[in-house]
Amino acid sequence: MDKQMNSVITCDLDGKLETYNEGAEKLFGYTPEEIIGKGRVSDFSPGQVVLGHVVNWLDEAVKKGAWEGDTVFLHKDGHEMPCHIKITPTKGKNGEHIGYCGVTTLLETKTPDQVRPKISLMTKVFTWLVIMRLPFLTATIVPILVGAAVAHLHFDVSWGWLGLTLLGASLLHIGTNTANDYFDHTSGTDKANYNYMVPFSGGSRSIQMGLISAKGMLTVALVSFALSAVVGIPLILKAGLPVLWLGLIGFVSGFFYTAPPFRFASWKGMGELLIGLNFGPLMVAGSALVQTGKLLPEAFLAGIPIGFLV
Repeated sequence: MDKQMNSVITCDLDGKLETYNEGAEKLFGYTPEEIIGKGRVSDFSPGQVVLGHVVNWLDEAVKKGAWEGDTVFLHKDGHEMPCHIKITPTKGKNGEHIGYCGVTTLLETKTPDQVRPKISLMTKVFTWLVIMRLPFLTATIVPILVGAAVAHLHFDVSWGWLGLTLLGASLLHIGTNTANDYFDHTSGTDKANYNYMVPFSGGSRSIQMGLISAKGMLTVALVSFALSAVVGIPLILKAGLPVLWLGLIGFVSGFFYTAPPFRFASWKGMGELLIGLNFGPLMVAGSALVQTGKLLPEAFLAGIPIGFLV
């Protein structure tokens, strides 16, 4: 190992870079001005390595005082580098844990494939959960169920139609999530969002982490929207054209939330209004509509508090 190539980087508990020595500049290709205050240590690793291994490495470093091993890192130009790294926790003046220090050396006699950490099936599944932001589907599931509950006041609920409604609305939501990520990436919004760990800010960052390409993200969005439209056909045949209009409102406001030429999210207050309407009154009323064939005033009213909560 060439000691002159040693890279020394420190970060805070969120991974934000604090110090970055000359060895790091030579190894990774970024200047300190490019990366300090603008990047995180996760920027140096393939996305699935971050999801499947880095958290465990940091935990072990805290518990045992250090973690040491071989892995693959990414150069600024995108090529992979076989490296050896030692991670140690950093302490504050009073001995409190304030971050991490990583000392990295290029392994010139090895290839990236020889040191690449194994990616488990669970990590691969989790990758798609992150890409599509599946935990946020609760914002769709809750109003759909509330709409069915309102419909149950008048009719017996059809579980089959409820399931189809959930599927169509969830696909529309996934399309919206992935389209937003794509257009946030192409507009430079995600790159500029240094504090992306703030809840509900910054999207999935799947493109930035290398979990999926920008083209792949757009493909997922378009396929999700298309499948949602296919699922919507029997719903329209059952409950009529109002289902189509509600679906179109959801598509237009979702796709153009961050897409040009409208970018509704950039209009003061418009983004919040559209989110509240779509995940509140419109979705609750749409769910009840599929069950009853009618747009029920009480369904719109029941959706108002849900819209505020979202």
